[in-house]
Amino acid sequence: MTGGGTGIGLMAAQALANNGARVHISGRRKDVLDQTARTHGANLSHPQGQIIPIVVDITSKSDVLNFVHEVSKRESKLDLLVNNAGISEGTTSTEKGQESAQALADELWKEDMTQWENVYRTNVVACVQLFSPHAVAR
Repeated sequence: MTGGGTGIGLMAAQALANNGARVHISGRRKDVLDQTARTHGANLSHPQGQIIPIVVDITSKSDVLNFVHEVSKRESKLDLLVNNAGISEGTTSTEKGQESAQALADELWKEDMTQWENVYRTNVVACVQLFSPHAVAR
């Protein structure tokens, strides 16, 4: 699971582990992952459930390959892959849509496209690369 250390990802990891799954959570912050595994991994209702932290930046190809390698060493197969990691850059005022469609379009497109590209690269491209046949074959 990418992004399993906090928020929605943590809730999903807990739900899966509480039902007996071995859940490999990932994220960029080792301290957050370790704290999550300690705190929430110790209070699971299913004896076989586990929360296993692995530090990974999904925008780094070497980190992705290492993540695949680490999970592959521990598991003979994957039953489920949850791509939860993601970023958001900048903010827009969606209330502009109440004024007019043009006002909303102006608000959404006033941002530098670099922010949109960063979000797309992290939230979409990196998740597609994760556990792709190319990554798994290495």
